[in-house]
Amino acid sequence: MPQSVSGIRSSGRDIIPVGYILIAVIAAAFGGASGIRMAAGYSEASDAVHGLVMTGFVVLPALFGGFGGLFLPRSLSRHLPVRMPCAPLNAAGWVCFLLSAVLFEFFPQFPLSAALSWCGGALAMAMVIMIAILDSRAGSREGVRPLDFFAWSQLFAGFALLLTLPVAAARLVRFALAGPVTGAAVQDIMASLVIPMTPALLMAAFGIAALAMERVSGPRIAVGRWMALCAGVALLVSVLPWMRVFTRSGEGFSEQTILMTGHAGAAISVITGLVFACFWGRELWRGKLSLRPSVLWSFGLLMTVAAGGLMVVLGSGSLHGAVMSGLLFALFAGLYLRSEEMGWPNPSRVMVGGHFALVAAGTLSCAMGGVFLPVGAVLFLLSVPAAVGVLLSIRYQMRFSAPVHVGGRVSG
Repeated sequence: MPQSVSGIRSSGRDIIPVGYILIAVIAAAFGGASGIRMAAGYSEASDAVHGLVMTGFVVLPALFGGFGGLFLPRSLSRHLPVRMPCAPLNAAGWVCFLLSAVLFEFFPQFPLSAALSWCGGALAMAMVIMIAILDSRAGSREGVRPLDFFAWSQLFAGFALLLTLPVAAARLVRFALAGPVTGAAVQDIMASLVIPMTPALLMAAFGIAALAMERVSGPRIAVGRWMALCAGVALLVSVLPWMRVFTRSGEGFSEQTILMTGHAGAAISVITGLVFACFWGRELWRGKLSLRPSVLWSFGLLMTVAAGGLMVVLGSGSLHGAVMSGLLFALFAGLYLRSEEMGWPNPSRVMVGGHFALVAAGTLSCAMGGVFLPVGAVLFLLSVPAAVGVLLSIRYQMRFSAPVHVGGRVSG
C-alpha cells in the first residue's frame, strides 16, 4: 500500500471520493424535486430546509469529499499523484453522511441523530483533506509542488469546518441534555451553519474553476496566493464572529450580527471572484485558454456570482441565492474536469451548450422570481435529460473512438 512522505498509509483507490459524489447526485435529485414542488406550490417545505439539503448533502460532500479527494493528489505532487491518507477515517465520514441523509429523508423523528451524524461525517471529511495537504509538506521538498489556489481553498475550508462544526454539535448536545429536542430547534442550529460555510464553499468552487483553467493555460502560483489571502480574510470575517455570537451564554443570540458577518465574508468572496473572472477573461481573450466544457462551466460560475453581486448592490437580488446558483455551475465544472483528466472523449459541443444554456436560463429565471419561478423549475427539469444526453454522447464516443493515453493509462 502506498505511503506519503511522512509514512501515513493511504488508499490506492478513488472509491470513497466517487461515493461522496454519488451521495451528492442522489441528494440533488431529491432536493431538485423538492424545489420544483415548492415552486409549483405543492410542497410545504421551507426555504431553510431546502437550502440545508442542497448545502449540506449536495455541495459540501461534492466539493470536498468528492472533488477534493479526486483532484488534490495530482495537485500536491509534481510526479506521480499522492494518495489520500487515512482511508478508514474517510470511509467513516462517508458512512456518517449516508446515515445522516437516510435519517433526514426517511426518519424525521430522529433530527438530533441525523444532525450529529452529519457533523461527524463533515468533520472526518475535513480532517482527511487537511491531513493530505499538511502531510504533503512534510519530509523532503523534492517533488513537492507549491500549493495552488485549489489546495489553499481546500485547506482554508477544512479549517473553517473544524472551527464551526464542533461548536454546532456541542450546542445540539447541550439542548439534548436540557430536555427533548424538537426538529425545528435542530433545523435552526443547522441552518445557521450555512452562514459561515457560504464563503468556504464559494472559495472551494473558485478553486475548482482555477484548477480547470490552469490545466489548460498552466499554473499561476502568484495569482493563487493572492486569492488564497482573500479566502483567508473572508473566512476569518465570517467564521470568528459567528463562533463568538453562537457560543454566548443564554438561549438567545443576535441573528442580525451573524447575518452581517456572514454577508461580509460572502461579499469578500464575491469581490475575489470578480477579480478572478477579470484575470482569466483576459487569458481567454489572449487565446491562452481553450473553451473546454470545464472552462465553460467555470466561467458560468464566475459570471453567476458576479451578476448576483451586482444585483445585490442594486438592491434587487439575494447574495445567498446567487452563491447557491453559482455552486451548481462549480459542480458541473468539477465533473467535466474529472472526465477530461480521465482522458474521456470530449462530449458533443451541441449537447454541452444546450445543457449549459438550460441551466443558465433556469438560474436567471429563478433570480428574477415571481412568475418566472415556475419557468426556472421547468428549465432545470429539462436540464436533467440534457445532462443524460451529454453522458450518452461521451459513452458513444468512448465506444467508437481510438484509445487515449493519459499519464500511462489507456482510456477509451
